[in-house]
Amino acid sequence: MITTALAATALAALLAGVPGTAPPPCKPMVKDRKASLKVNTATVGADGRQLIINLTYTCTKGTNLAAVAAQPPRTGTTPKYDRIGAGTITPNCDGASHTSDVTAQPQKPFTGTWQRNTAATVGANLLLVEGQCSYLLIADVNNAMTLS
Repeated sequence: MITTALAATALAALLAGVPGTAPPPCKPMVKDRKASLKVNTATVGADGRQLIINLTYTCTKGTNLAAVAAQPPRTGTTPKYDRIGAGTITPNCDGASHTSDVTAQPQKPFTGTWQRNTAATVGANLLLVEGQCSYLLIADVNNAMTLS
């Protein structure tokens, strides 16, 4: 009897959504029909370990604008990178076009310094994060951008 009562109580708590048991489901994909994003340039910083990625974007919603780079550029299906960098900023989603720099900090793996005048894979994502849900609004990737 006690075991059945405990099982019934545990099942009722699970079905009721006791805090900490599971996150609520995400809403259907959120669209931003005015969203646009372009990776313009990627410039090696003075120390050779930071990469300044210049982006132009337009959005009416969004919480994170993330940029990532990897060198050498992606080839084939299993890339091996010597250098990876990533950074994020908060976008100004007022419906107007904006140009911003995102500084990509070294991530693992990172060997040596970024190589100027050499190709890299450089990309960016505009995201909307609501609670534990993340929605990709738009992305741009260049697999053969020459770093300056």
